[in-house]
Amino acid sequence: MNICPDCEGRRRIISIACPGYHQIVSPCRLCKGAGSVTAEQLTAVENGKAFRAYRVAQGLSQRQMAAAHNLSPQSLSKIEAGLLPLTESMQRELRRQRVAASALEGLAEKLQEGNL
Repeated sequence: MNICPDCEGRRRIISIACPGYHQIVSPCRLCKGAGSVTAEQLTAVENGKAFRAYRVAQGLSQRQMAAAHNLSPQSLSKIEAGLLPLTESMQRELRRQRVAASALEGLAEKLQEGNL
């Protein structure tokens, strides 16, 4: 088991609620209060963060990206939070993006070395 990245093993999260700005303490929604997550959950969190970064870099809202993948914005939000795994189409899109980023890094290195 791995320490939960959301609550950092504390098993709960503290939120601020309005009106009155009072604290609400609730079980962590990722680990459900266990303080730890499985390897699969950790992978889902990492992939969700990567996909969110990709979506933001593309300048797309959650609503736009959700529509492109036939999802509700709520489902996309859960995917980006690591509560649900990436869909197959999202995995393909993220792989393509990673391959493109790797190719660009290779070109940048060659430019710096003067090999282009």
